Amino acid sequence: MRTSLYLYTAVVGLWLAGGVVGRVNGPGGFMLEVPAQDLSVGQQFQPRLVATFPNPSGTGDATVLPEAVTLALLDANGHALDTQEIDYRGGVAPVPSPWSLPRSGAYRVRASASSGTQTVSVNALPEPARDLGGVTALASWGVPAGAADYLRQHGFVVTEVSADDTSALSADALIVVGDPRLDGGDLAAAYTALWHAVDQGARLLVLEPPPPGVRAFWPIQAPLRPATGVCDDWDSLPAAGSWAPAPQLAFDLSSKGTLDIYHSDGTYMPRAKSAGYPGCHTLFSIRYGAGWVTLSTVPLLQHFQDVRARLDLMTLIKDSLRRKHRQPASPGLAWVMRQRLETLAKAPPKPWATAAAVWYLPPPAPVAPAAVLAPEASDGDPQTCWSAPPAAAGGALRLDLGAPRQVHALDLDFGAASADWPARFQLAASSDGVHWTPLAAPAPSANGVLELTVPAGAWRDFQLTVASPGRAWRACEFSAR
Repeated sequence: MRTSLYLYTAVVGLWLAGGVVGRVNGPGGFMLEVPAQDLSVGQQFQPRLVATFPNPSGTGDATVLPEAVTLALLDANGHALDTQEIDYRGGVAPVPSPWSLPRSGAYRVRASASSGTQTVSVNALPEPARDLGGVTALASWGVPAGAADYLRQHGFVVTEVSADDTSALSADALIVVGDPRLDGGDLAAAYTALWHAVDQGARLLVLEPPPPGVRAFWPIQAPLRPATGVCDDWDSLPAAGSWAPAPQLAFDLSSKGTLDIYHSDGTYMPRAKSAGYPGCHTLFSIRYGAGWVTLSTVPLLQHFQDVRARLDLMTLIKDSLRRKHRQPASPGLAWVMRQRLETLAKAPPKPWATAAAVWYLPPPAPVAPAAVLAPEASDGDPQTCWSAPPAAAGGALRLDLGAPRQVHALDLDFGAASADWPARFQLAASSDGVHWTPLAAPAPSANGVLELTVPAGAWRDFQLTVASPGRAWRACEFSAR
């Protein structure tokens, strides 16, 4: 079962930054980060210091000098509950001993050094009741162990399922897929077993949009676009939308006029006469055989240390288990998918699990959202390129390969129009997602394509940082080979 993506997001991707206002600039530049804004009472956490990348001058890795930093946990009245010292020398440095918040209320984490002070606010919320979820049988697929354990603690029965052993799938289960990129198995066989269970009546909840490399194994390929306006599907859930990081991406269902699509509670979503389903959709359901498939773009697992994200996840699970309104089964969709899987099973082996996934990170903010998946485009087609709005210029695209592997070149495509290219950008590579090596960033060719040779070595992550504040830009491809 693939776990490397969520090891990354649990350790790096879901941390909340102190923000531009609280950043210490200068040769000893670092950022103070905490793992979540809303923590449970008694939940252990470790604030940390992270070297700014790129540094304020935009010249690559920050040059960090040894600096004594005092970290303090303060209550709402400003009284210090604990202090710890760090001799900061760069990289990532957590506090030596974990902290926990003793009771409900507001707290602050403060980092003080000779070069400046940063403060991050956190909140403590009561731990949810242990029987909040009720007793429900679940099958988990690509869900990190910490999330599965948390669900067990709150009344859910969770059965681990791997890509190599799908015998635990049953026709009456709710199957939770945390990462559609499955490692270590025959994907055609694994997905055949998965879709057979759904065809027989199981319910499938997908917490991560299927990335380009595995879309052939899914019956619907809804493109993604930046979320705009009010996303009614997500906001209609009883406890959802109550925490800070709002959905960054929505499904574009405007061209799905031939497929019946439903809200997550099973009510029919009306089509427009001239198109499919207009509006902002971060959550929708379809019928597959006798079962249901619900897809979400909200990265709850990436924020799993945040107690509000945990509550929203349990609300989404309960919503998926709710008795749906009576809707006709869809045996035709299941039949089409069976034919496709038979064809995929006969195809030569392909490293589907290492297919490129493109991540979009907004610029630093007082509360930094986790990365969200953006679609990989093909052949520079403007309809499949992902566009960053002007407010997001200065952000970054991150390419996560899941595990270090030999990479020889990067391929980038900004589209044919030069107006869509970022005026200035930086590239960097990392083997662990923490330490970064700057790469050359030559200008794209006349058609917006850039092919860059990568230094020899095993690389896990690549990052493109845009340094053109206020300018919109477009990305049609960001892949490694």
